[in-house]
Amino acid sequence: MKLKPILYLFVLFLGFGITGCSDDEIDTEKPTMTVYSPGAEQVFRPGQNLNFIAEFSDNVGLNAFKIDIHYGGDHDHKKHEEEDEKWHYVHTGELSGRSEEVSMEIDIPGEIKTGEYHFMIFLTDVSGNESIAAITINIEH
Repeated sequence: MKLKPILYLFVLFLGFGITGCSDDEIDTEKPTMTVYSPGAEQVFRPGQNLNFIAEFSDNVGLNAFKIDIHYGGDHDHKKHEEEDEKWHYVHTGELSGRSEEVSMEIDIPGEIKTGEYHFMIFLTDVSGNESIAAITINIEH
């Protein structure tokens, strides 16, 4: 009859083992970024190169980044007749590891509408968490 208490203790410890320790913790921490260039309100000229330099990091692992540069001078993101003159640039890049520095040169077209542009950076980690940074730049003749 000693078998029943041993079986009871085994089931009890098994239950604690299943509920007590789990390696499947959910990552809810957003990745972080430090953008070194371009600076806020930095002025560029049509036909010039824009240097993008940023450092990305995450507590578990990085996944990807996206740059979206679009005209924001009218603060209206709807399509207009003069849309052809407005510059819109999109670039997506893959990332790996827990920290990575990205440096790239972006060519600004020579014939574009001057004014305020929004430089958006989207960063995701392997768990799907996202961080967003927005920088206003100016393109002037």
